[in-house]
Amino acid sequence: VALVAHPDDPRYQDLFGTTVTTPLFGVEVPILSHHLAVQDKGTGIAMICTFGDVTDVVWQRELDLPIRAVLGPDGLVLPEAPAADLFAPGGAEAYAELAGKTVFSAKARVVELLRESGDLIGDPTPITQATSTPNSFTSLICLATERATLRSMPEPFRPWSDSPVSLRTI
Repeated sequence: VALVAHPDDPRYQDLFGTTVTTPLFGVEVPILSHHLAVQDKGTGIAMICTFGDVTDVVWQRELDLPIRAVLGPDGLVLPEAPAADLFAPGGAEAYAELAGKTVFSAKARVVELLRESGDLIGDPTPITQATSTPNSFTSLICLATERATLRSMPEPFRPWSDSPVSLRTI
């Protein structure tokens, strides 16, 4: 639902208060600042999933961010997308391809959709950190790509080397 960086990080000063657009769904998300963001982790900017981990929950509450759940009590992607009115053209169609799938199947399809759109650079590699199961549509991208570089990342979020960057810390 948002990207967050540390308020003292000079790389993002000009970006605070602006927005970026997510791949696949085309939803604009704000770039915000918060003292819990870690400047030297990844590129120093993190995606807030609202259901990712305890820090995501803190950010959601303290930054007054919307909750956009995509998984139902049965563990399947909900048939109706949250905030579908925010999707760009094609976003609803991408979500419809995920509706009713398990997290595992949705992850695989998100990777395919990102490849088909040309937004995925390289291959995703597993993240070794333990997190709870995210439950927002932006976290479907996070879950699916785990560690990958997306073509749609603004230049400041791209890695400074050829190694992939974690979407949890883009």
